[in-house]
Amino acid sequence: MKPTIMILGSRHLANPGMDAYNFKMDDVLAPKRQSEIERLVTLLKPFQPTKVALEVDERFMPEINANYQGYLKDTYELKRGEGDQIGFRLAKQMGHQKLYGVDYWPSITRFFQKILTRI
Repeated sequence: MKPTIMILGSRHLANPGMDAYNFKMDDVLAPKRQSEIERLVTLLKPFQPTKVALEVDERFMPEINANYQGYLKDTYELKRGEGDQIGFRLAKQMGHQKLYGVDYWPSITRFFQKILTRI
């Protein structure tokens, strides 16, 4: 049986200003937007994902998963990013114990390696 994959694209909800096009948007933590995000997660749930992957380099996943574990224990407050707002919520509703990273930035990696060697 072949796996079924759903890819969900979204704007960066906590836009760091690093994209080619940086959109202004309402505060994602405002009640109206929170309601919309909760509705989106409700609509995604019937797909029954067995894994939730985030646009994050896998090297950062230990910290992301530590935050996710805090979210599961109600000790972590969701940040503005789409990983937290959509990924964490969906994974929690599906009973997942961890998330996965599927991004890789070799140029950024080299940039940070150069900076770290100077410190």
